[in-house]
Amino acid sequence: MVDDWIQRIKGAERSASAPTEAFLLDSDDPRIHRARQEVTLGTSRVNGDGSQRVAIEWYKCEQRHSVQRQLEKLGLQKPLTDWKEGGGKPQMPDGTWQDWAEGQTERVLDLMDISFLRSAKLGTDICAFA
Repeated sequence: MVDDWIQRIKGAERSASAPTEAFLLDSDDPRIHRARQEVTLGTSRVNGDGSQRVAIEWYKCEQRHSVQRQLEKLGLQKPLTDWKEGGGKPQMPDGTWQDWAEGQTERVLDLMDISFLRSAKLGTDICAFA
């Protein structure tokens, strides 16, 4: 049955009839500007049912992140976001969406740094892909 399914899927393959760019909005499209404003101003921080998202306090995740950093020998650095606990804006690399980063919680920023350090430990420079 699996082999039959694989053959049917392969039989349905065909070349794309339109380039990816045809499905993307222009960078100056008003919808892009409106979406960026919503994210920056926090108006998009609602659940699917319209209720407000509840921010999880950093201290609830901080210990778990710290333990994981120790287990993976990642250190305490924040090389991607350069965020400071207790306030201060993250300083993202050039070319990144700084406004979006400034709207993220400490938990998200720290996880971004952990992911960055994991990639660096494997020899991958994720900033090279930006």
